[in-house]
Amino acid sequence: MLAAQGDDAALLQLAQTTPLLEIKLGAVAAMSGESALKQAEREFRSHDRKVHRLAKQRWEASVAQRTARSNAQGLLERMRALLGDADVAVNHVVALERDWDALGADLLEPDTCAEFAELRTRLASTMRERGEAQQRLQRWANDAKRFMHDWPAAAGAAAQHGTAQDAGSLGHVAAALRQSRPPHASTEALDLALAQAQLTAQWLCSGLAKFEAPALGADELVSAPVDAPAQAPVDAPVDAPVHALPRLEPASADSAQALAITAELQQWLDHRQAQRWLAQQPSHPAPPAPAAADVQSAQQPTHAAEVPAALRLRLEALMQQAESALAEGQLGAMQRPLQAIEGALAKTRAALPEALRARHQALWAERDRLKAWQQWGGARARGELLAQAEELAQRTLAAAEPAATNAAKLNLKLHGQSIHDLRLRWKELDHQGDVASADEWQRFDIALTAAHEPVAAQHAAVKAARQANLLAREAMLAEFEARPEPEAALQTGGTPDWKEQQRGLEHLRSAWRKLGPLEHTVPAAAREPLQQRLTLAMARVEAPLQQAQELAAAQRERLIARAEALASQAGAGRPMPDAGRQVRDLQAEWQEHARRLPLPRGIEVGLWHRFKAATDAVFAQRDAAHAAREAELASHLAAREALLTQLSSLDATAPLADIERTLAQIDRAWRNDGELPRGAGDKLEARFRAARAGAAELLTSAVRKRWLDQCDSLAAKLALCEEREDGAEAASLHERWAGQGALPGMWEQALAQRWAQPAPARVLPATDVNDLLLRLEAALDMPAPPERQAARHNLKLRALKDAMEGRAPWQTGPAQQAEWLWAVLRQPGLDAPQRGRRRALLAALRAAPAGALGSPTHGH
Repeated sequence: MLAAQGDDAALLQLAQTTPLLEIKLGAVAAMSGESALKQAEREFRSHDRKVHRLAKQRWEASVAQRTARSNAQGLLERMRALLGDADVAVNHVVALERDWDALGADLLEPDTCAEFAELRTRLASTMRERGEAQQRLQRWANDAKRFMHDWPAAAGAAAQHGTAQDAGSLGHVAAALRQSRPPHASTEALDLALAQAQLTAQWLCSGLAKFEAPALGADELVSAPVDAPAQAPVDAPVDAPVHALPRLEPASADSAQALAITAELQQWLDHRQAQRWLAQQPSHPAPPAPAAADVQSAQQPTHAAEVPAALRLRLEALMQQAESALAEGQLGAMQRPLQAIEGALAKTRAALPEALRARHQALWAERDRLKAWQQWGGARARGELLAQAEELAQRTLAAAEPAATNAAKLNLKLHGQSIHDLRLRWKELDHQGDVASADEWQRFDIALTAAHEPVAAQHAAVKAARQANLLAREAMLAEFEARPEPEAALQTGGTPDWKEQQRGLEHLRSAWRKLGPLEHTVPAAAREPLQQRLTLAMARVEAPLQQAQELAAAQRERLIARAEALASQAGAGRPMPDAGRQVRDLQAEWQEHARRLPLPRGIEVGLWHRFKAATDAVFAQRDAAHAAREAELASHLAAREALLTQLSSLDATAPLADIERTLAQIDRAWRNDGELPRGAGDKLEARFRAARAGAAELLTSAVRKRWLDQCDSLAAKLALCEEREDGAEAASLHERWAGQGALPGMWEQALAQRWAQPAPARVLPATDVNDLLLRLEAALDMPAPPERQAARHNLKLRALKDAMEGRAPWQTGPAQQAEWLWAVLRQPGLDAPQRGRRRALLAALRAAPAGALGSPTHGH
């Protein structure tokens, strides 16, 4: 075996050939290959149980080890993949660790376990670092959002009544937030907003610093406007001067808000500049420098014509209009009344009155000042528009690059709206009288044309898609119009396939809806004709289909009426044995109608609910009738069962009269009870017959027992009478007489009369007594001894002779026999043979059925 070590094939052959069990077990234990162990397990399966068990255990362990190591490599790959993920879910890590623990460390190599432990430690460290970074990012974002939320109000307060230090503090806060920004893509928008706020704060600081400088003259204040801030780049330094920062139009959605804040701050600075200028004017300020027109009017000859009263009123009204326009800030509206004043004065060659001249000069001076401001603002606005247009063009080119990131992708809808807004704002500046230079317009138009290229491409794609949609709709309509029309089949006397027509119509509607709304997916010029064509094509099918559906609805209404009529008849209690068949026929007819032409869902459901309610009512009433019938049969069955129970409860201890009365009542009730459930009558009748036979047997036994008791009492009392007549002691006889039970009527009467006689007396002759005994013995068919056989024969011959001669028959019925027995019982003084014959007669009577010899069976 040592020579075979490491060779699974040799070890397997050794295990198969050696006769020693220890060598076989050692060879199997030395095997390491999974295939060799599997072969060994198969080889020793039918013999050598210990070797087979060892081979099976080794093979299963090898398979488990191979599976565990393979799964371990997969889990290691998953762990490495989690290390590379930007966002790791905790449940994934927990599931991976649970799967690793399920493998079993004893099946894995130590290096593999160590590698997994190292990866687990690295992943835990990475997740902890990412969590801390996420917390820092969240805290910075909260601080930045809080600053940007409070920034407009703080900047406005500094512009209204603050100092340059207040604005500088705001800029330093924004710069500090930018410097502490975590390097994450989600913070870029906030960083851009902070950069804009930082630049605006620097601009505001510069503007406020002018007010804090030594006082300027009035002309310097007017000619030293505060420049609006440029748009700041993201990486602008904190303390960079305003003029050194390049222009950058923000790409974020907060650009409009930043511009609005800047405009508001500019207004507050202008207001503070105007207030400071007014504060430096003397107590009675001289009017501003007059315009050229005012100078010319002031140089007019002093002999100018006086102003008429009507002209004065018109000039006053025009002056008020100009002042109102100035108060509203409408420079164009202010220009018109001023020109009207100049025209009126030129026609009349009159001079303005002294009271209006100062107001007129002030209006012209303010008009010139505002015009200069307007030109300066228009130039700045055009520069901003031109910068924004060029920025749009640059962003468009950046988005068109193949390696463009998601951040560079354009929102074409907002992009096109921005281009449209820029052109509208440029036209508004043209309408205000500030005409741009040709070079500016050319740069602006070229930039917006380049920026509009993706929008134009999108418009072209939309146009092509709409054209394709139009072609698809036209093809759909052409296919639908090629279908045979229902009207043609109706005109030829045929029946259209309404179900197919309805299916085609629904298919057209569904496919038409899938192509989208007509106003958004089809060229505008084709919408109206296409809609008309669709309406006409659908009307060719809808109109006859609607008529057919109305007819089908009427037919179903008739089916509902028939079902409701059946329900009303069943509810009135009329016998309807075939109601179920009629309802099933109606249901089959309804299904046939629904198969041929389904109605619209709402109508179909409503009609079906009514029809189902009517048919359900018929079935409910039928079921109620069946239930009542079943209840009636069940009551009859219960009554019969009660009778059987009552019959089975009879026992021999009950009085005989009660047994006879109960049996009579049960017999009458059994005959009078109603119909029974199908199949139950025969079984109940068999049970009744068996129970009735048992009760009859019980009654017979009771009657027989009573009969025997009566016969025994009769014999006992007769014996007492004979003892008394023979002279026995009367006292003891009376006690024994009282101890006997009562006898039936005639027996008790005969013996009572005999017991009451003070002394024995013969009533009948001996021959008559013998004759009575002979007749009673014949009636009981008692065997006659030889000495009385002739007499018995003669008795029969006399009876036969009387019958043949037509004489009145001798009464030999039960009543006559009862009288014979009564006479024999009350006859005292018989001799010994007669007494013996009477005792034998009573013994035969006891053995006879109850009531023999006309004897009563009831005691009195």
